[in-house]
Amino acid sequence: MLEAGDAKKTHIPSNLANELGCLLLTVDLICRRETHHHPLAAKLSHGPWHSDAAHPASRFQFGRKGQIKSRSTKENFSPRMDTVEVVAIGPKFQSELTRTGAIPTIRILATPPPQFIGFDTRIRGTFRAPQRLLFTMVSVTRSQTGKTPKKPAHPGFVETPPVRISRRSKSVARTPSPEASVKIEPTEEKMVESGLKERKPAATNGNTKVTNGKPKNTDHRVDNSGEFEFGGSLGTGFVMVFFPILMWYLWVGQVYYDAQLPLPKTGQPISEFLESLYSMARESAMPTLKTWTIYWGFLAYQSVLYITLPGVWTKGNPIAHRNNLRLDYYCNAVWSFYTTLATMAILHVTGIFPITTLIDEFGSLMSVGIFSGIGVSFIAYFSAIARGAQHKLTGSFVYDFFMGAELHPRIFGIMDLKMFFEVRLPWFILFLTTSAAAVKQYETYGYLTPQLAFFVLAHWLYANACCKGEELIVTTFDMSHEKWGYMLIFWNMAGVPMTYCHGVIYLSRQAPEVYQWSLGANIFVFTLLLTAYYIFDTCNSQKNRFRQMEKGTLIARKSFPQLPWQTLKNPTYIKCKNGGTLLTSGWYGLARKVHYTADFCQMSSWGLICGFNSPIPWFLPCFFITMILHRAWRDTERCAKKYGEDWEEYKRQVPYLFIPYVF
Repeated sequence: MLEAGDAKKTHIPSNLANELGCLLLTVDLICRRETHHHPLAAKLSHGPWHSDAAHPASRFQFGRKGQIKSRSTKENFSPRMDTVEVVAIGPKFQSELTRTGAIPTIRILATPPPQFIGFDTRIRGTFRAPQRLLFTMVSVTRSQTGKTPKKPAHPGFVETPPVRISRRSKSVARTPSPEASVKIEPTEEKMVESGLKERKPAATNGNTKVTNGKPKNTDHRVDNSGEFEFGGSLGTGFVMVFFPILMWYLWVGQVYYDAQLPLPKTGQPISEFLESLYSMARESAMPTLKTWTIYWGFLAYQSVLYITLPGVWTKGNPIAHRNNLRLDYYCNAVWSFYTTLATMAILHVTGIFPITTLIDEFGSLMSVGIFSGIGVSFIAYFSAIARGAQHKLTGSFVYDFFMGAELHPRIFGIMDLKMFFEVRLPWFILFLTTSAAAVKQYETYGYLTPQLAFFVLAHWLYANACCKGEELIVTTFDMSHEKWGYMLIFWNMAGVPMTYCHGVIYLSRQAPEVYQWSLGANIFVFTLLLTAYYIFDTCNSQKNRFRQMEKGTLIARKSFPQLPWQTLKNPTYIKCKNGGTLLTSGWYGLARKVHYTADFCQMSSWGLICGFNSPIPWFLPCFFITMILHRAWRDTERCAKKYGEDWEEYKRQVPYLFIPYVF
């Protein structure tokens, strides 16, 4: 046990401080008393806690999860328990203790030192293990320690720009520490959570009604907004029937029509043509016990890796209907990805499971993925209904089944199913399928063509990007608002891994001389891929890191590759009337949806590398442009309703949608 008051200064290395526990902090407070509200204003500086008039000392106990117990020595202070919101904002840590009525407000501003945690003798405290310590009280300079501090643990950490706090009652002046160069105030979202600002009723897609100017809350499980996406029940029903058939159709074209689209012969009746397609699909894509075992064995193995391998924890967005609860997310996809690759290499080399099986049995595995996606969708929907976990159901079974019933499904207490299905399953399967095609080509011809090597690189970049930035995904729209239904389940279990690979399937089934391009053509496509990937990676990183820096949840990681300009320093943004922000720096200062453009360029390069002899590899770029145009329209509509006039100002400052200075 370390007593900070035992020495003139107690220095605790930051790596040890991260493992320390709760802080018992006793301070002598001097406050200013006003006539009606009795607020207490306190500041931490190089001098004592001070103001105009002296009040008795109070004891504050910082316990687990930021709880503070205040025990007063005089009746002027309430002995009831208060709660502190410990918020990491920029390089400063800010703690807020708020009470209603006549109870005072206490603010503690502190700057973390670059090398160690230090406490001045005027502040007496005790550290205890094992809870994580997330804040400090004073910074120590080189002259105070006699040596140069080490490099900060989180270099380049960006301060959140100031936000004005508005109150109904008379404001209380807050003076930051003299060491602080920028005034830091909590975001409106944090003010709502900590009670500093009156919470406004949120427009949650019809779950909050306003009657005679007064909010009237309704059941969050019911969506009575009357708004339907994707064409409502008719459109979503069509997608659920059409897309699995399309997947079998494209596979039949690869196998029986030399990578051309299957079409009826001249004079062939449609019924006969459809019957022949059905027979070909059954012959080449019938599920077997072997492929069921491979597919679900892989899912089981990934589940084990999810809950056993090391990783990091991060926080999701506040959940409005659960009192702004922020769920914890466990992120270890990087470890899972490379452990999976090592496992597959061992299985292949030892002959236990040749990786080429994935390409030899692709048709059957695709059918297993299709049926599994449909089956899991039914289980997810009816399980949510049975447990009362449904969220925003419209009453239309077809539409609700497609969109999903549950918002945050979890099993084993740690495994978030949306994260699991979105990050690991599709991209791991896709890269393993591509690797299988590359190994098969090498075993067949004794070399690897530049075109197939291109796909190994492209699919590794995409899979690795999802893994290395997994902690940034938790605050995206998909994780915060999309429910776990057919759309997400089927797409991740079958749609992405079994359709994004048609370029690979085409190259693996064709002789290399069919698609040998010039050196210049290959260099152009590789350059297009790498350029588009750089923009895609840094663009998404800028946006998501900015959001996490706002909330104080950013985790500095070194997962390869860390690219230049991934994190914005001193970003500019629009502070919206609803408390949100619109980023106007970096790539998002050039175009509002530039990340969609970069993503489309990547998908286009996947088609270009295959040439133009077959239309099937071009299915993905064509489908993708349709999908991102719809998504861009959907995002624009949502943002226009959410931000109102601020969105118009954002469009004025960033006038281009997809391509800077063009469109």
